[in-house]
Amino acid sequence: MKKYKTIDEVIRKGQLVVNVPVTIIMVIVPIILTIGIPMIIPKKYEGIGILLGLFGGIGLGFLLAWTWWSFRIAKWRIWAFENTKKSDWKALKRKAIKGKFL
Repeated sequence: MKKYKTIDEVIRKGQLVVNVPVTIIMVIVPIILTIGIPMIIPKKYEGIGILLGLFGGIGLGFLLAWTWWSFRIAKWRIWAFENTKKSDWKALKRKAIKGKFL
């Protein structure tokens, strides 16, 4: 007999595998580009490089985070519904919507 997880356990795992990496990506990419781009361009363009790194990093970070979220959320949904009782699916869906998973 399969041991099902509680809705809170499933939501908590979703936060860890979906939303935490999204936040990390959206913070780290702009930092890396803001520091990295000025290191590879000529010194006289350093200010432009910082701005390019910052705004480009924000855009790229958003794009990468959205891509990560899109793939991981689908995998999490399948896993979540496979690991909860069928009688809990409505409550799981309700909590997932509150947690911005669906």
